[in-house]
Amino acid sequence: MIFNYIYSLTVLKLVIINDCFLMKKKSFPLKKIAVGVIGLFLVAGGVHAFGNASGRKEWQIFNGPIDWVDDLKGERPGCCLPQCGESDQIVCMESGGREWIKGSCENVEQCKLGCCQYDCKVSEQMAHDTCNKLAGEWNLGKCEVGCCRVDVAVIETMPYKTCSDCTGGSWKKGQIYTSFMEMKDSGVFGDNKANWEMNMSLKACGDDPVTANWTGAWDWVWVVQFPDGTYKADPAGGMTDFTPDSSGKASFSIGKMPAQATVSKSKMHVVYPMGSLGDIILDGPIIKE
Repeated sequence: MIFNYIYSLTVLKLVIINDCFLMKKKSFPLKKIAVGVIGLFLVAGGVHAFGNASGRKEWQIFNGPIDWVDDLKGERPGCCLPQCGESDQIVCMESGGREWIKGSCENVEQCKLGCCQYDCKVSEQMAHDTCNKLAGEWNLGKCEVGCCRVDVAVIETMPYKTCSDCTGGSWKKGQIYTSFMEMKDSGVFGDNKANWEMNMSLKACGDDPVTANWTGAWDWVWVVQFPDGTYKADPAGGMTDFTPDSSGKASFSIGKMPAQATVSKSKMHVVYPMGSLGDIILDGPIIKE
């Protein structure tokens, strides 16, 4: 196959040389140089093509001249800032570009995608340079989220800058956990029938639910049905918080009464003594948000 390449190139070179001899003699030295350069690159091009086709490295010595010829054909695309789009330098500057950098945008630091927090907004995939233009705070990779406590009962998952600048809350690194517990029962007291229900909704932030600080609300509804068919409801409710020890045990108050909590990786167990009703026992799963 190499002989076919060399033969074709030789014939083409001879045609060009023959045309040059037909030109005026006074331009002969310049034409001779031109023919030599053209012939060199035609041969180089053929050898380069053969080297690529055959995979033989010894034929790659002409890569430098061939690359140079490619450069003469037209400027190779680069990265246009701040758009982070690939284009020729002239196109970049005529399109409002601020800076043009050779190579792919993938290798340009200003174009790497990351987390941008700006104007109470969050973007998971924004170029560094674009984020700077928005006066945002940028970091490589995904946005680091944590627990933003707005008040005693409200905890949301969000990045720290959004929490501090946009909600006025306090931010803590960690995972949010929730637990909802419910207990219903009834009984007869004398001639009266009573129904009661207790609910507790808790949230915590931390790396481990067993030792995290739990806060939330509880509510109690006591409904008494009298023999004449009338009802009387006695609702109550309030806030509570507790932090278990290393074993997951905690003591806290529900209203004015003491209660005990046992926390595991996946379950919440609360015992609340209720006088003549005995212990109110609440159980619920712990869910990671």
